[in-house]
Amino acid sequence: MKDPQNSSKQEPWEDPRGSHDDQDIRDDQDIRDHPSSHPGIVLHPPEHIPDGVEFPIQEADIEAILAATEEHEGVQFVALEVVFMSAEEITEINRTYLNHDYVTDIITFRLDDEEDRSALEGTLCCCDDRIREQSKELGVEVREEFLRVLIHGVLHLCGWEDDSDEKQQAMREREDFYLERIQKVG
Repeated sequence: MKDPQNSSKQEPWEDPRGSHDDQDIRDDQDIRDHPSSHPGIVLHPPEHIPDGVEFPIQEADIEAILAATEEHEGVQFVALEVVFMSAEEITEINRTYLNHDYVTDIITFRLDDEEDRSALEGTLCCCDDRIREQSKELGVEVREEFLRVLIHGVLHLCGWEDDSDEKQQAMREREDFYLERIQKVG
């Protein structure tokens, strides 16, 4: 993953695409048909998915990631928003909040009290195009790369960092740990 970031608690970011009507997303994209035991999951797929291209992530995938991390990381999630956006949109967020002027696959915003691991809240800003590019660059299935990026963001919410080579390696191993479990279920 190209330089994903974990930010400290910040004020909620403003979606550059404006407000979303969840019912429209549900009806148009048909990706929220799985009942969630995490009522705080909100998934915003890309606004424009080309004809014939399947969006590889469902709310059930996010549910599985959260359940696995809750079990193994000793945390509890109360709200998670996953927003997929264009390269231009995530570059603007990266520039505004992290002072980086480039596209990245994911930016994580933790929105809760960082001391309380029993009520995690956050937003994962994900770049659909960049994740698809990475899957080609790495020679992995698109779905696998989407899952890995989401796991990476969730691990940031759990307190994992990747600001050194050692931490990057440890985080990659933890991603593999969860990816193996999620793919067995899926």
